[in-house]
Amino acid sequence: MTDFANHQHVLKLVAFLIIQTAYVIYIMHAMPHTESMFNKLELFNEGMIILMCYIMFVFAGVGNRDILASDIPLYACMAISALIVVVNVFVMLRLYLQNARMKIHERKMKKAGLTPSEKVFAKAIELGTITPAKEPLNASRTSLMPLYNSNNSKVDEESSPAPASATIEESFDDDRAVRKDLEDLSGILVS
Repeated sequence: MTDFANHQHVLKLVAFLIIQTAYVIYIMHAMPHTESMFNKLELFNEGMIILMCYIMFVFAGVGNRDILASDIPLYACMAISALIVVVNVFVMLRLYLQNARMKIHERKMKKAGLTPSEKVFAKAIELGTITPAKEPLNASRTSLMPLYNSNNSKVDEESSPAPASATIEESFDDDRAVRKDLEDLSGILVS
């Protein structure tokens, strides 16, 4: 049997440091969490634990033993522990508030009965990246293009939101412009 359980404080600390260092390397390489914030938080937590481990070397009797008479290592460990708790609570509260804000926004959009593309426009208007039109382009939500039959004449001019002088090419250009605007807005909202 080994004598590792009895008075081997320095060896225990060295073994703990090796394990913690291997874990930090794993976190840096594998990034096990889906959100980068949690990976950063994990690195912060493990870094602080490693720092506390180095402070524990003082209590193991490595170095100048006069420092054991002072309370500096004890207060340093307490401060690091408090910092870990405060940072973790702050991150969790921040995530909770972000999720609550998103849920409230989703409920507003659901109440308003908006389609996904209209939600993108509503978010862009909310952020101030675009200004809303004074009057809607189209009374119906289903299509921005008027209906045409095979000989380039409109099927029903009264229900069509496009002006009578519009051609198929102009309608397709309008549709392409709307799609481009939607792609640009989604890119802005994602970033």
